[in-house]
Amino acid sequence: MSKRISSFIVCFFLLLSCTIAISIKINAAEKISWDKSEKTEVVDGNNRYLTYFSSNGKYSWIYKIEQVEEKEMESLELPETIEGAIVKKIGYEDKSDSDDVRNLLGVIVEPYHNIDGSDVMPKGIKKVSIPSTVTEICGTAFCGFYNLEEIEIPDEVTTLKYALFYGCSSLKRIVLPKKLEKIENDVFRKCKNLKEFSISKDSKKYCCVDNLLLSKDKKSFIKAPTGLKKVSIPSTVTKIARDAFLDTNVKKVFIPESVTSFQKNSLSGKKIQEILISPDNKLYAVEEDCIYKKKNGELIAIINRGDIIRLPKQVRILTNRVSTIGKDIENLIIPKTVKELRKNCFHYGIRLKTEATIYFEASTPPKMEKGSCAVFATYFVPEKSLQKYKKRYHKVEKLPEGEKEYTIFVGY
Repeated sequence: MSKRISSFIVCFFLLLSCTIAISIKINAAEKISWDKSEKTEVVDGNNRYLTYFSSNGKYSWIYKIEQVEEKEMESLELPETIEGAIVKKIGYEDKSDSDDVRNLLGVIVEPYHNIDGSDVMPKGIKKVSIPSTVTEICGTAFCGFYNLEEIEIPDEVTTLKYALFYGCSSLKRIVLPKKLEKIENDVFRKCKNLKEFSISKDSKKYCCVDNLLLSKDKKSFIKAPTGLKKVSIPSTVTKIARDAFLDTNVKKVFIPESVTSFQKNSLSGKKIQEILISPDNKLYAVEEDCIYKKKNGELIAIINRGDIIRLPKQVRILTNRVSTIGKDIENLIIPKTVKELRKNCFHYGIRLKTEATIYFEASTPPKMEKGSCAVFATYFVPEKSLQKYKKRYHKVEKLPEGEKEYTIFVGY
């Protein structure tokens, strides 16, 4: 009998511990419902905090900060609570279809039109202190904070949202949150002096090596600080992630022997002037400002230095994964060696200007996939092969009879 009671007690406590663990997990992942029907204004010193509260009254969201009296601000320190409610979210968020996008101080910004609002921002904000209670920061929250030099993001924040630090031209260093999972587009755009990333060693997804952001296992190169001029990718890296150099001021990149793959747009940085690849790298090589795969001649990246770009003879395949470095290409010469154009190789791969000119040197048209030809482009092909190119194009695209063509073929 005593054994049965003992077994019952053990089972009871096991069940209780599981219930508590599940409860804790649910609370940790609690989804907050915000009541936006009422707005509260709380004045603290010279700051007026415009706030929403959660439906249960436990949490607060500072969506805008105003000055009671307009003057220069050396720093901005956000409170941990508003009227006893824990501050969980900061920043302006508009879910409508309007273009009303603002930063934390209510300044209208338009990153999509290169407007960061810095011309109307208060002067002198060099430091922003965010309480550790914050778990979400809205996109563009610090857009145009042009005097901001250093900031630490609370560890519970998982996403750096769209254009969060766009135009923070004085930002030198940023401490990334321990639980960071995602970095959205244009977060560090126009941060010309940002030269240092750091993150807690307890981060489960990322680490920092030589101020560069890598995956935790150090095998993926994630992001370069926008203010660096030279980057030597660590020898542990095997993959360069998508948009790793986007919007950076990096001019020179060294790729080690260890790199075995490039994701789409991984090298698309407009300021890059030189890419060096270790001669010991068995998969990739550089020729005439182009990176290509040795085995099949797939074009990986191309640096646009002038008005006319000629692909090297080592290139045989064009895909939608090409990184175009520099400005959009106006004139492109494709040599006889190119045998295959894959889908969207010009729409999402090689970046062309509208109404670009493309020259084919081969008498025999390359293999084409649907969507592989650039719209609004003019293709110059050998005169004797003009009909072959047109026939190949029409067969691949399956254009209905009489439909207007936006791709023009001309013989030379």
